[in-house]
Amino acid sequence: MEYWRVMEQSMMVAAEKKLPMLVSNPDKVRPDEGLPPMPGAIGDTYERFVWTTHCAPVGDMTEEKARDYVKRIGKPFQEVFDIALQDSDPSRAIMIGDALETD
Repeated sequence: MEYWRVMEQSMMVAAEKKLPMLVSNPDKVRPDEGLPPMPGAIGDTYERFVWTTHCAPVGDMTEEKARDYVKRIGKPFQEVFDIALQDSDPSRAIMIGDALETD
């Protein structure tokens, strides 16, 4: 499938350059099937590309270090709540999600 080939090729080029990735929707699972992967799953895949491109014997990349190249924001990560609740009383806030698997 063309989509997958282009995505894999793009991630390989970015991983070779150790470019950072920003994942603004860290969901990994989608409730429907047959559509492109969710951004969180793409971030996981990119971590593996960075790790395997720069690990021994060609480099010193570890799986843990590779995680530093992917920044995830959005629920459930703290930063999104800090921004949303800025100047608000957190005890009066609720979060409503759309699916148990992703919220």
